[in-house]
Amino acid sequence: MSVARRASNLVVGRDPVPDTQVLAGPPAPKGTTMSTTTATRRRPVLHRSALSLAAVGAAALTAGSLLVAPSASAAPAAPPAGTTETAPPAGTTGTTPGADAALGTDIEPSVVQLYIEWSGFVGIPDEAGTIWSDEVYVASICTGFFVSDTGQIATAGHCVDPVEGRHSLVDTFLGSLVDEGVLTPDEAAATVGTAYATWPVEGLDAGSEPQRIVYAVQPKAVDGIVIEDPLAVQLVDYRSFDQGDTALLKADVTGSIPLPVSAADPTNGMAVTSVGFPASVQSVVDASRVRASFKTGSVSSQQISELGVPRTEINADLSGGMSGGPTVDSLGNVVGVNSSKIVGDQAFNFITDASDLHAWLTAKGVTLTAANVPTPEPTAEPLAAEVTTTVDDEEALALGIGVLVAAGAAILGGTVMVVLVVVLVVRRRRNAARRAAVVPPAPLLDAAVVTSAPAEGRPVSVVDSVGSVTFAPAAPAGSPAPFAPQTQPLAPVGFGTAAPAARATTGFATGTAPAPASTGTTSVLTATPPAPTAVAQAAATCRSCGAPAVDGQRFCGSCGGQL
Repeated sequence: MSVARRASNLVVGRDPVPDTQVLAGPPAPKGTTMSTTTATRRRPVLHRSALSLAAVGAAALTAGSLLVAPSASAAPAAPPAGTTETAPPAGTTGTTPGADAALGTDIEPSVVQLYIEWSGFVGIPDEAGTIWSDEVYVASICTGFFVSDTGQIATAGHCVDPVEGRHSLVDTFLGSLVDEGVLTPDEAAATVGTAYATWPVEGLDAGSEPQRIVYAVQPKAVDGIVIEDPLAVQLVDYRSFDQGDTALLKADVTGSIPLPVSAADPTNGMAVTSVGFPASVQSVVDASRVRASFKTGSVSSQQISELGVPRTEINADLSGGMSGGPTVDSLGNVVGVNSSKIVGDQAFNFITDASDLHAWLTAKGVTLTAANVPTPEPTAEPLAAEVTTTVDDEEALALGIGVLVAAGAAILGGTVMVVLVVVLVVRRRRNAARRAAVVPPAPLLDAAVVTSAPAEGRPVSVVDSVGSVTFAPAAPAGSPAPFAPQTQPLAPVGFGTAAPAARATTGFATGTAPAPASTGTTSVLTATPPAPTAVAQAAATCRSCGAPAVDGQRFCGSCGGQL
């Protein structure tokens, strides 16, 4: 009975990796050694051929839940020794339009391309025993990144998981049966689940695991790389997809540029960039010159698997070959490892949990670099200083203007005060000069008593002048009597019982004492003054109030009028 008939009624129990491609036996990169098959097993005459992806992959897509990677393809041969790689033109393959150029420049030296080569023998159960295939080779493509400066590389666990390697070898073997016409594509698709579960896949020795070799390489066109040629690296440890999907490799290099791993999970809506080497890009370009692709997106949600494994959903488009690559935030901190996607009407992409990755790597003895933190732009500090200086200048200018205004006000106020003081001093001096020029009226210069010939029947008046008596001579006949100011009555001179002196009304007169009146009235005793030697001049008076004034006086001392 043929293998196809015996397997035709079996139910598919597991979804295969959709983008796994099979090699008919890829050449080993230069500088590496590969194990060779021996005749220690009995093998049927089965010819190796390339896997028809349409045969197995199309049927596998019906289940919907698929791993992104490993993506197996024809492993690109290493460039011949002595040749030089040239960088592809800017903006061509290996880069995503719109990717942050500065971020790419910082990250690319830390990203490595991984080639995982599996080899083994697939056993087909038969009534006579197990029939072993020829040695089968499968090469898968993944991505990794340095997490230390001593060559430690992080990647996805399913890229190096032996279970995934066995499944890839089974897929390859079934594809060869389809190519030979032993199985139809539908029969192969129906058989794959049973083959995963019951067909043994071993290495060269009986009961051994399939052989796995992991190579790391970096594009030579990238500055700062440490792996120019394919280099076999050591697997330190790994976790399967259902346990966290992380792995740690070790390359024998120093001076590698690590990426910082965030200890905190990203928040929903955070902008992220997924980095990796898609297999689809390598199918259309020179594999020796391929560059990493940058897929931008954002965090959609935080999810927990049925087994309790945390994962982060993103909307950046992941594809086969990007598994194991870093997803970073805007500062270049790793927030997860590219892990898987669900294929359906709308693709859902998942990365590993950041805090879980940080804790796992730390537990494996990796000395992680400090996470990047936001820093000011190069021009921010000088700009701030310039603004501060400008503000200080403005404040100083305002202060200077205020001082000038205050000084000007003080000077103006002082000037006004000086002017006022000068005016007051001048006015006071003028008033003092005026008061000094006004002399109070002097008493009647020792000649206050003037006698004249009384009219007929009238007594002679006597006027006292501060205790002295002066007799003025009578005026010549025919001369008018001068004007004399009225004076206040004084106390009568005590000469006997003479009648009180009357107010002088006729002024001063000159002449000799009159003879006694011939009337019968009582005569008044009067002293006979000595004869004057000259006629006395009348005193000056104010024309307004009649107050006496001295010679040379310009203003009246009584009313202030002009004399």
